Amino acid sequence: MIKGMFTIFLLTIFNLFGQSVKLIRTIGDDLTENTTFFLIGKAMILENRDIVVADVKGNFLAKFRWDGSFIKKTGRSGEGPMEFQDINSLFLMNHTIRVYDSIGRRISIYDINLGNCRSFTVPSGVWNCQAIDENRYVGGVMIAKQIDISRMKLFLESGEVKKEFFTEYPIQAQKPGELRYILNLNMMVNPVFSVEPSTGKILVGFRYPANPLEFFVFNSEGKQTAKYSYSLDKEVAFPHYFLPPLSKQPLPTGVTYPYMDGIFLNQKGFAVALRQVTLGENKAELCRTFLLLFNEKGEIQKKIFAGESLQILDFKEDYFLARRLDGESERLLVYSIK
Repeated sequence: MIKGMFTIFLLTIFNLFGQSVKLIRTIGDDLTENTTFFLIGKAMILENRDIVVADVKGNFLAKFRWDGSFIKKTGRSGEGPMEFQDINSLFLMNHTIRVYDSIGRRISIYDINLGNCRSFTVPSGVWNCQAIDENRYVGGVMIAKQIDISRMKLFLESGEVKKEFFTEYPIQAQKPGELRYILNLNMMVNPVFSVEPSTGKILVGFRYPANPLEFFVFNSEGKQTAKYSYSLDKEVAFPHYFLPPLSKQPLPTGVTYPYMDGIFLNQKGFAVALRQVTLGENKAELCRTFLLLFNEKGEIQKKIFAGESLQILDFKEDYFLARRLDGESERLLVYSIK
């Protein structure tokens, strides 16, 4: 607890490249009706720097100004209009805020002020999604028992699936039986992806990546155009200890594995939010969070240490949003990078 509080209130943390990460504000400290969070699942910075937060336990959206002051709150649990069961994606398109409910299989489209909501049904099997343009979307397929399935779907607002693509796996060395086990364990190889609407570029990675990290580039038609690779420290590796028979044994201590929270694509390149988790006695003892910044050619530019036990939710230029994984109360943290 003391360690977590120290990390929250530590104003400046220096990373390997001499840059600093600074906590500039928290949202949710006052615990009022409008600023109490149950479990922050998604958050994003809008073009005017307003902030939208999706609470996946309370099933609501909340909007704040950059200074942290409250603007509006909408949504509740349910299956009706402006109600949610499982908010799995939050994204912006043409000055509208779009929310995907994976249980309800529904994308709800709000105006920038969280009003005037309309919705439509998404094809089955989609776990998370992003917009390519006003009418086209790309979704990551939720993994079941199958192995040889397409991992991504291109679909329209009408629900028509235009194309299914991407069957590559990050764990090529494993046997088919082991792959089946992985696919059923915490959706370990589910795709993590981002879309750059101005170009239609789609960049795909994996929740539990192998080392080296691999990123697959597709155009707006689902055709692969490039593949990037980046090697982490040698001690960081895909968690093979999750495979049988070790999966039934106590987890080994000292093992460090990567976990990808998100990819944030822009016109200049992309950023990757990555946790490196080191196991203690049957639990994660140390979780170090990094931002990896790449140029448009997939070349690493910076590796920034963001802090311990952080889940990064959004990254825009010199700022990122995060939540603590070890905190007693749920708060949104706003950081700057200098």
